This record gives sequence, C-alpha cells and structure tokens, in this order.
Amino acid sequence: MEVRRSIPKAGMLAILGLLGILAMPALAPALRTHPSGWSRLFYAAYRTHVRAAFAARQDFLTRDDQHFILKYTRADAAVAGAVLRQADLAYDRVTKDLDYSPPGKVVLVLYPDRASLQRSFGWSSQDQALGVYWAGVIRLLSPRVWLPTGDERQLEAAYGREGPVTHEFTHLVLDYRTDGNYPYWFTEGLAQWEEYRYTGYLWLEPQSRLDQPLYSVAELSTSFPALPNQALAYREAFLLVRMLDGEEGDGGLQRLVGLLAKGVSWDEALDEVYGMAPAGLQKRFTDYLARPGSGGED
Repeated sequence: MEVRRSIPKAGMLAILGLLGILAMPALAPALRTHPSGWSRLFYAAYRTHVRAAFAARQDFLTRDDQHFILKYTRADAAVAGAVLRQADLAYDRVTKDLDYSPPGKVVLVLYPDRASLQRSFGWSSQDQALGVYWAGVIRLLSPRVWLPTGDERQLEAAYGREGPVTHEFTHLVLDYRTDGNYPYWFTEGLAQWEEYRYTGYLWLEPQSRLDQPLYSVAELSTSFPALPNQALAYREAFLLVRMLDGEEGDGGLQRLVGLLAKGVSWDEALDEVYGMAPAGLQKRFTDYLARPGSGGED
C-alpha cells in the first residue's frame, strides 16, 4: 500500500498567504519561547488553518463522535460508521503508544472515488493512495472502491485489517506532538510499525526485497520522497523503527518522540536515548539486518 504525501500547489499558495500571520505582535512571546522558533510556530498555524477549512466544508455530509469529525458523501453513508469505528480503535492504540492525544477532534475526509481524492491533491491518475495525512487532516479513499465485498460487517473487518486509518493517524499524532520535528523516514517507519503491530499489515513488494543494494540512512534522511525505489525505502524505514523499538527496552520510542516534541534535534535525541550518532545508527542497522530472526531477512 503506497501512501504518497506531497504538498499540492494550492497548499503552497496557502502557506505563502499565511506568512502574514507571523507578523502579528501577539505571537512575539510565543516565538521567543517556542522550542524551534519561527518554523514550528508557522507550521502549526498553517495546520490549524487547513484543519478548520476542512471542518467547515459544506459540500460533504458530517458525522462525528468523541474524537473525530468525518466528512463524507451520500455514496458512503453506509460505510461512514465503519470508518469511524476503525478510527476510534486507532485513536486508543496510537495515543497510548505515543503518550499524546491531539487537540480537538480530528478531521477525516472520505472521498467516494480515486479521482476526487487525486484532485484534492492535484495528483495524476497514477497515484493510488488509500489514505493521506497532510496538515491536520486525514483524507481517505472509500473502502467501497477497493474492498470487494457488499456485506457491511465483512467490509468493516477487512478495512480493519487492510485499511490505512492506523497508519495515517500515527502520522497525525507524531506531527501534532512534534510540529514536524522528525526525519521523513521516521514518520513513515513509525506509521508502518504501528499498523503492523495492530493489524499485521506490511507493504511488501518484489522491489522491497533486501537482497539488493540498500539505501543508506543518510539517503533516507535527506531524500526519502525522491528515492526511485519507494517500496525499498518504506521497507527500510519500517525496519529501522522496528529496530529502535527493540533497543533500550520499553519506552525508548516514547522518550525519543518526547525529546523531539521539546524541540531537540533528531541527532541529539537519538544520542540521548540510544547513545549513538547518525553514523552509529547506520552501523547498528547494518548489524541488525544481519541477525537471524531480526525481521530483516526475507
């Protein structure tokens, strides 16, 4: 299940339009005390803007519960409840694991077909994402489109096993807690790890086999979205997070995310929790893949 994330052109224009927000004198005290200064506060303001805009949309029907606001069309009235129930399961699991609950209700937008989801991001027809998280909003493709069953209970069970809600909600929780203070590969690896732990799903393709030249951690850190073999990049990201979760006992990942939330850089947080620099992470990952039973072998 490839889940691409990129900023659509309209989103970039919205970002530029929000630059004026940062000039407001009322924000000056927060800017002085915010751990990462201007960039994190600016991103949080943009995220709030996007979320509010989607929550206010009137071209969708609305259904909500304690944690979520679901926007959907009449075509998906029969599956709206199933999507919300799966979202609530993801909420309980991921917020516990990451020790954080996002503020307010999370906005989910359920698109009735691939074309409407693709248009929302300005994507081409070749993009086949089942779900996308961006800037405070989770956008989902209706399970009617890709799950071949007409029985509502069977559809919900299949959606729980194969659907993208846990994956995308993990992205959202990490994003809100740290205001984007993490490497791209880490959010993709963590989302896959949470998804795998609770649903057993892992995106594997022939192109993701490990008996080929692998990307270095440095390549994953600097060029993840542009790497030509995305299946392999995602596989390595998953295995890196799986390795980190097995290091330092229970709570290592929580401590790492907690430091990122305080504005500590990735390199410093990695060193404080795991006692290694980026070069050490590469060596430890290479050693990890060579261990029998590590999950690294095909």
